Amino acid sequence: MKIAVFAITGLLIVLGIMAQYKLVLGLNQNVSLVAGSDTYDYFESLYTYGDAGPPCYLVFKDVNYTYPGNLDQMNVIAA
Repeated sequence: MKIAVFAITGLLIVLGIMAQYKLVLGLNQNVSLVAGSDTYDYFESLYTYGDAGPPCYLVFKDVNYTYPGNLDQMNVIAA
């Protein structure tokens, strides 16, 4: 009987140690935000695509931002 108790106790300790590597620390930021808000969408995309690497920045040189055709073209590139 004592051997079974020690075996079960040992098994639970080993499972507890193994499980600690699978636990995610902290809460998701979206728990405290309103769904559909800009901040919620930002953290949702960060949570989903955060492991994709650093962000990519497009730098446009000598662009006339008052011309609607340039703005439309930049929106197409950004999409």
